[in-house]
Amino acid sequence: LHARHFALAPPAWLARRVKRTTPLSQHRRVAHKASLRVAKRTPFEISRKTFKEGAEATVHMKLPPLLFLTAVLGVSGCSEFAMRQGNFQLSARNEDLAGMDPWFIVSVPINSTTTTKLNPAGMAPWSYRVVHGYVAFMQNASAREYLSGDGPGRVLDGLNDAGLSVGAMTLINSTLPAPDPKGRNIHIIEARGFLLATCANVSQAVEALSSHNGLSLDERCQRGALQPISVGRRERRDGLSLVGRRQGSATQPMGVNVWATLDSTSQRFINHHFTVRDAAGDSLVVEFIGGEMRLHHAGSGDAAAALGVVTNEPELPWHARNAELWRWKRTLSEPAVSLPGGFYPDERFLRALVLRDAARTHPPTLQDAVADTFGVLSSVSVPLGTGVPGTDTDLTGSESGYSERMGDHTRWSAVRDHSKNGLGYYWRDEGNPGVRRLLLADAFLGHGESPRAWPMSEGAWFDDAKPAKMGSSLGGSLFQDRPGNQAGYWYRQEIT
Repeated sequence: LHARHFALAPPAWLARRVKRTTPLSQHRRVAHKASLRVAKRTPFEISRKTFKEGAEATVHMKLPPLLFLTAVLGVSGCSEFAMRQGNFQLSARNEDLAGMDPWFIVSVPINSTTTTKLNPAGMAPWSYRVVHGYVAFMQNASAREYLSGDGPGRVLDGLNDAGLSVGAMTLINSTLPAPDPKGRNIHIIEARGFLLATCANVSQAVEALSSHNGLSLDERCQRGALQPISVGRRERRDGLSLVGRRQGSATQPMGVNVWATLDSTSQRFINHHFTVRDAAGDSLVVEFIGGEMRLHHAGSGDAAAALGVVTNEPELPWHARNAELWRWKRTLSEPAVSLPGGFYPDERFLRALVLRDAARTHPPTLQDAVADTFGVLSSVSVPLGTGVPGTDTDLTGSESGYSERMGDHTRWSAVRDHSKNGLGYYWRDEGNPGVRRLLLADAFLGHGESPRAWPMSEGAWFDDAKPAKMGSSLGGSLFQDRPGNQAGYWYRQEIT
């Protein structure tokens, strides 16, 4: 296989083809017509002639239609990974999105009751108790709807008091199971909050998502359904009970059917997969392919989930194979293999994986561990701009409803500390590069508290490091003109 078989970036002729010289709607029509022609071809054969009639030669591109259309149609990207740092249990993510809408951190206290807002037609809402208080990252409108009780609250990322995190990222062409008329349904928008509120670890999340069809995780293991566990229309044909074992018990969350249809929300909110990570280091990636839910559980032996990195298109197993190819190249007699520097999902995945694995495995302090994690996040951060090279973003703002004419860029970067003593978030955002921290112990999650919200951008964006301040705080003094030929400030510790 050649490296080009795994490339997501479109060739130069396609980049010229889709320049914004005509209305975006016309480009979408071109892409749609092309997709119809592509669908009739062999999955790994897409030719230049397909998109440009009358071409003198046919140049075959060896990549699936999904990847090719990803290059044509702008998407919202994100990068997420778990660090491997010995005694520190950190994970992190970037949220890459178009527009400039402000973000909030919302608290959801324990023992409160949540009632589903998005329900299948003809089916009544249902409620569950918040067993684990959590904080969640929400955009402006979603946070306001949640606090007023008028909306479900779209949780893009969250961390609960047991150290469990859930993070959602874009996955184009996701298709979810239909509502189950006999089961307990929860919309994908509300599923992330449900898992945060009811699950203490990844195993409980797997059970809650897979026991809907009457099979416990142990029973699935015995039947060999491990890589990955598939839950959806295919397995519901077996006639098994739709009520999960131990449903509603004090130690195990009830089984649910995660659903969504285009008449319940827009495609942009359906196009998601999400990660679940816990304080013990276990991880789960939930994807929805062809109307089925696929659970990639590292604790059950799924090698793709065990990599600990997630970005966007295509689905996770493809990225795992791509990473395996890159590592294979490094074993050859001439192992000089370049590390991708662009911002497409496959490039960010590889870069995050390689640099995460290259980071210190035993940083001496929490500060060092957090700093190392932000270093890896910075390597996959997309700068704000209207034409960032290597991105496939919609510059008109029409895709997401914003008018700032800014394509996808990193809105914020967050580091999660899953440990009991340091449980909380560290984050920075596009308007405030200073790192802030919120410990869950300070987030008003106790019994009887009300939900609250904090603007993400609040706080000082720099620390004023005046020489006098630095000298007094460090217990030493600053001197100008470093010994030798280098001018500038240098620090000398006073010896007493």
